[in-house]
Amino acid sequence: MSGDSQSAGVARAESLALRALAQAERPAEGLHLVRWGTNAVFRTADTVVRLADSDYDTDLLQQQVDLAIWLRSRAFPTARLLHQGVVDGQPVTVWERIAEVREPTMADLAELARRFHDVTADYDGSLPEWEPLGRLGVRMDQMEPDRVITEQALAQLREVKDHLVNQVRDVDFVLPRGPIHGDIHEGNVLVDSSGPHLIDFDRIARGPREWDLVEPLAGVVLFGQDDAEWLTFAHRYGYDLREWGPWTELLKLRAMFMFSWLLTLQRTPQVEEEVRTRLAYFLEPEAPLAPWSAI
Repeated sequence: MSGDSQSAGVARAESLALRALAQAERPAEGLHLVRWGTNAVFRTADTVVRLADSDYDTDLLQQQVDLAIWLRSRAFPTARLLHQGVVDGQPVTVWERIAEVREPTMADLAELARRFHDVTADYDGSLPEWEPLGRLGVRMDQMEPDRVITEQALAQLREVKDHLVNQVRDVDFVLPRGPIHGDIHEGNVLVDSSGPHLIDFDRIARGPREWDLVEPLAGVVLFGQDDAEWLTFAHRYGYDLREWGPWTELLKLRAMFMFSWLLTLQRTPQVEEEVRTRLAYFLEPEAPLAPWSAI
């Protein structure tokens, strides 16, 4: 997305967020953008406004909202829904803001993952089935060669993607299947004075619980976090994913999702350098791993 088109999109989204707050009868002072991705996410002093694209799957959105409401009914720590509606054709939800008091730790992530898997074991609400390809297929199809990713590199990358998806589809998972969050990382955990809360249910599904464990592991393997961080996570969750043989294939598939997301960002020099680093991970597997950087 070009800088001009993104700026125009943000301006329109801000206007819609203001209207959503008016619908919810909530003050709009201090409204500002905090995330521009699958949803446009805005904050005020005491609310969070999430705007989905007009073509977003409304059934999926309702499943996300239903699960969040159900989780709160089971005393699971997550945000409280204040309002749900549609503004100018775009689905919108307004949530109570969680007042953060500190950054989340790996112990927080593990505790929430374990509790989420435990409490949802008897959840009978509608959820999509987990699909290894997920949004990756669409993103990869939309990719075009440029000055960083050549046509040859893109073809190789798609071959790696197809190989990984086929590998993961044939994997024998060992943890019980059930509802999965799909995106457990520090950005989706907020800690207030009562403890950590899990938010953002965009990628919920029914599938292998291992998928919820692999992203925290990526922090150690790909981003260079201390191995002790993962040991803390594994101990608090009660299972070390690295004891399961196919974890490397699952990690590499998760890494490709992270890489494809990076390509949706505006191409600053910092983003371009990170694209090169991550591309080498897939196309030069024998080379020493250069640690990834969070963008």
